[in-house]
Amino acid sequence: MGDFIIIALLVSSFWLLLELLRTAGIEKMKREEISLPAGELGKEELLRCADSFEQLSGIYRRISEEKEETQDQDLQEILYEVQDRVCRGCSSAQQCWGADRERSWKRFCKIAENIRLGREWNTGRRQALQDICVRGMEFLEAVQESYERARLNQMWRNRLLENRRAVADQLSETARIIKRAAVHIYDVKRVEGNLRQMADVRLRMNGMVLKDIWCVNQQKGLQLYVTIRTARKGRCIRAKEAAGILSEVFCCRLMPDQQGRSVIRHEYSTLLFLTEPVYRMSGGVARTAKDGEVVSGDNFALFARENGQMIMSISDGMGSGIRASRESETVIELLEQFLGSGFDKEAAIKLIHASLLLQTGGQASATVDLCMTDLYTGECEFLKIGASTTFVKRNGWVESIASTSMPMGILREVDYECTKKKLESGDYIVMVSDGVMDAIPGKDAEEIVKDYLLETKIENARELAKSLLQYVLNLGENQAQDDMTVLVGGFWKQ
Repeated sequence: MGDFIIIALLVSSFWLLLELLRTAGIEKMKREEISLPAGELGKEELLRCADSFEQLSGIYRRISEEKEETQDQDLQEILYEVQDRVCRGCSSAQQCWGADRERSWKRFCKIAENIRLGREWNTGRRQALQDICVRGMEFLEAVQESYERARLNQMWRNRLLENRRAVADQLSETARIIKRAAVHIYDVKRVEGNLRQMADVRLRMNGMVLKDIWCVNQQKGLQLYVTIRTARKGRCIRAKEAAGILSEVFCCRLMPDQQGRSVIRHEYSTLLFLTEPVYRMSGGVARTAKDGEVVSGDNFALFARENGQMIMSISDGMGSGIRASRESETVIELLEQFLGSGFDKEAAIKLIHASLLLQTGGQASATVDLCMTDLYTGECEFLKIGASTTFVKRNGWVESIASTSMPMGILREVDYECTKKKLESGDYIVMVSDGVMDAIPGKDAEEIVKDYLLETKIENARELAKSLLQYVLNLGENQAQDDMTVLVGGFWKQ
């Protein structure tokens, strides 16, 4: 636990440093005097820092090998304890652990094996041990006590090693993000020449003054950092208007960053413009709590990542009510935080699983249903941990994506399943919690939902979610036996 806290503080401190570096990168774009060698040196420094985190991750992995069974060394320590408690002072000790040492050791190992397998000591076996050993029953009880104590200590050691593996994953993922940030910060290029002049003229014609413009060419398109203000004091211009002008200059469709400023004012500010994705996704949710409960044990997320991915997720906490809501809320909040910070989905899931085990000691669980849609390519990834069925609706057919994995927080190693699909314009992703499927009477719940989705003509994602939830409630005579959530995403070409 101490290791986990120390590394968590270390990583948190580095996140603050990384944020300062990102801010420094923007400030760098505002300065006229910039040296390429200095930029390369800064990039190398960040990469060396990333290597240090990677090496530290390797150290934690090497010291995290678990012992699944009691080994000979542990048996030897148990024997020393038993000899000290029982055999010391026994008249037969010299014979048993002297001339007959090998035979006594095998007899002790057989006793330990029977204890490990949980075999009961009947009267005949107890009498046989008593015939061999003067203090047979006392010896047996001492072995049982020492063995159970050693097994408990091993369990806690393995729990510590699980925490160290979680730390190793976090350090490794942090190293990956640092490397990506190093490339991003120091690969920014100032826009010069005709493009700069065209942008300046077009913006001035529309009441805006351009101070500086920088670009980053990425695999999924262009990123522009534009330092700009309005020409007249007291006037405000929407960032979308500037995006339209810059789109014509750079011959690609640009849009303002959703997390950035939406309005340009008279004071200079730096805005980020991104290549507009090929697709868009509209979302909608409908849910209800279990009858008699004030809050739902389900929680959901629907948000966009900086890399052009749309995230949809549902988490169902164990049981219902406030406790279940807190468990699923923790999972969703951590998922948003990790994915929003750039963590890989598998790394994020492992860290959340470790966090859940640490907080509850295996006494709580939650499902995770995650859908990540790339709005540039249309590729969609589904990750399920004990989650209910997801449906993909396309014109003329509906496909179901099921899972047989266990919820998070039950097993020591997180159990998840991944599926990839290629979406087309007009497709709908329909995610539901267990309460929705369990509320449908009969054994053909999936087919009933498929038939409904095939027949409905509703195109609005929010209305589709509300309609499906009400349909299922009607099948159950408007009684919610469990928390119910329906999350819908409509996928369309821009």
